[in-house]
Amino acid sequence: MVLNCLHIASFNGNIGDNANHKGFYPWIESILKEKINFYFQEIREFYWKKKKWDSGFIDYINEFDLVILGGGNYFELWVEDSPSGTSIGINPSVIKNIKVPIFFNALGVDPGQGVPNICKLKFRKFLDEVLSRENFLVSVRNDGAIENVRKHIGEEYKQQILHGVDHGFFAAYQSIDLNNRFGIDKNSKNIAINIASDMSEIRFKGYKEKGEMGFIMELASFIEELCSKYTEINIILIPHIFRDLNIIYKLLDNLSDELRRTRVRVAGYEIGHSGAANNFGIYKSSDLSIGMRFHANVVPIGLGTKTLGISCYPQITNLYRELSSLEKCIDVSKNGFKDELIKKSIDLINQKNNTNTEKQTVNSIRDEITPRVKGWLSKFFEVNE
Repeated sequence: MVLNCLHIASFNGNIGDNANHKGFYPWIESILKEKINFYFQEIREFYWKKKKWDSGFIDYINEFDLVILGGGNYFELWVEDSPSGTSIGINPSVIKNIKVPIFFNALGVDPGQGVPNICKLKFRKFLDEVLSRENFLVSVRNDGAIENVRKHIGEEYKQQILHGVDHGFFAAYQSIDLNNRFGIDKNSKNIAINIASDMSEIRFKGYKEKGEMGFIMELASFIEELCSKYTEINIILIPHIFRDLNIIYKLLDNLSDELRRTRVRVAGYEIGHSGAANNFGIYKSSDLSIGMRFHANVVPIGLGTKTLGISCYPQITNLYRELSSLEKCIDVSKNGFKDELIKKSIDLINQKNNTNTEKQTVNSIRDEITPRVKGWLSKFFEVNE
């Protein structure tokens, strides 16, 4: 028997989402006995108004054996014009017409851009419909999402939702040759850095009148001082979405001309599964990863790369809290982070063994939810015992 599965998610524009998919497919296939044919629906087509969450959408998904929605940060809690109060625009009134099993896979529940009361009410109504039906299963990822459900939506909803793990931790990307790609000497130490500037009014409000530029100036000072003290270190800046190119340019503009011409490289802006493989291969090959975006932390940890989180958004702090590794998360939301970042960067680079307790933690989380996912799937399909 062949199982036809529709995967609704983002496949282009944010390589972190591709990492989630890459780590998810082997897991779901290991649970189900049947061969799976995956069909793909780019979720951003709904945001671009090319698709609608309407009756035609319901008819379409009912043609499949199984639907996976996510992962991704789709349970944002600020979307007032959505019938669910989130980026998932399915009206609660039509949920009863969905006959196919739907697994909401490792979604983010993000209050960072605000939580209007109307969104709380809409999302509760949406969840009431979804959670009351046997053919739906909802899981959220380990970035503070389950606590955000409890805090903003209610304890009773938290109890009905799986606290899962982002599958990007399990994405098996291969190393790349940094000498061949960037002309970097094979004896050098390499630090991969991802920085972000979207939602800058939230990320950098602690810098007051300087805003984003205050952060850029201190990060530039960190790179200058680090590279001055340790001549074997190179920096590779990695964009995850197109907006990252903007802040990368501003950072380069604040570095000395000699440094940016000799010790700093910029990876390409790439999309899709091939782009994810190319850029996450850089993380895999680096001696240290420093990441601001969610998957710039998730994937390197999963790959076994020594990783520091730089946090100016609650999601990253929440991730490291759930990993019991807050000491590896540095607050960069205001001035004064440079010295701590230098010390911890050098300490990790010089550390001979990477115990990677964070990966052990996510293994345990996924092992814990696997029987529950398997039990739910067994209501509709044969599953491996």
